[in-house]
Amino acid sequence: MSGPLPAPRRDVSRSGSGIDRGQGASPTAAATRLTGPGRLGLMLLRLVLSFFFRAFRSSGAYKEAVARARSHRGVLDALGGPIDPGFWVGGSIHVSGSTGSASLATPLHGSRGDGMLRAEARKAGGVWTFDRLLVQVRGGATIDLLSGDPRLPALEIRKLPT
Repeated sequence: MSGPLPAPRRDVSRSGSGIDRGQGASPTAAATRLTGPGRLGLMLLRLVLSFFFRAFRSSGAYKEAVARARSHRGVLDALGGPIDPGFWVGGSIHVSGSTGSASLATPLHGSRGDGMLRAEARKAGGVWTFDRLLVQVRGGATIDLLSGDPRLPALEIRKLPT
């Protein structure tokens, strides 16, 4: 005959934060659980990163760069569709009214592979113009998205001298 299981023992450190050491829990797994201030700090970090990345993702330069990568035949062949951007976005975007500049990088994930989208663009008169737009395929080639793809509409494109 068995009775109810005993409640898990709770060890409390001098700082007042607790670590649950229930039956079957390994000491390593129990020690990595966040409590109190650690959990709050992680939530604040996620909130700050979310606002930062949302600012990048809402920019015209980011949206246009990702749209071009998703519809480029070479990128689709290399990564496989559908192509989705990753969470992390790096670089800088500066916009003042109808002018601005952007230099950004974000990972891309497809059904067959991954790559890194890199873009440099300028905004003048409210229109973004790419000076550099490429996808570096992991373990493979670099695809220049400015070399022309007949499926994309003609837009202002200017390459910087190499």
